Amino acid sequence: MRTLVRVVTSAESAARDASAIAAGIPSRALMQRAGAAAASEIALRYHDRLGAGVLVLAGPGNNGGDAWVVARALASAGVRVRVVEPIAAKTADAKAERALTLDAIPSHAVHSGSMPADVDQGEGLVVDGLLGTGAQGAPRGAIADAVAAAKRMRARGAQVVALDVVTGVDATTGVAADDPLVADLTITFGTVKRGHAINRQTAGTTVVVD
Repeated sequence: MRTLVRVVTSAESAARDASAIAAGIPSRALMQRAGAAAASEIALRYHDRLGAGVLVLAGPGNNGGDAWVVARALASAGVRVRVVEPIAAKTADAKAERALTLDAIPSHAVHSGSMPADVDQGEGLVVDGLLGTGAQGAPRGAIADAVAAAKRMRARGAQVVALDVVTGVDATTGVAADDPLVADLTITFGTVKRGHAINRQTAGTTVVVD
């Protein structure tokens, strides 16, 4: 049985979200469902790596909100999770999910601000929730530092899981900066983004979740 999957631009993806919200689904419910589905996919595909722990990189926008949901879901399942947020959450939904997650994981497992010197503590997985489909251009500042840390961890053997789109890859054009972050798995929400199809080498295996 063949399944048709819609491929959309960044603007079309945002329009689909807006349509769902206008139809009565709260934006935060979409975030919670996306994050929970991503956590389930991670647990299914990487159960052999979870024992080494998971580092979640959470950005300031709603992609970071998804990352906070993933962190909370994995921690609730008994996984050792650390969260690094190079820039504090800025959207209302991301702030709300961050607050819930801070109640679910130890305070020492959360680092806010510039990247810590000991960012790599041997985790088997890195979750990239830094920038989402609305981002354009090369990562800068603290976000670029977080991307560099993820690249170093992947180079020594960790697997990278991107939420919706790899940070630094344009969701519409697939354009990426020189020497971009490469994901082993991209978990994308609702649809494939056009950039995934164009720049497949950075997305790794792409999985669409509802």
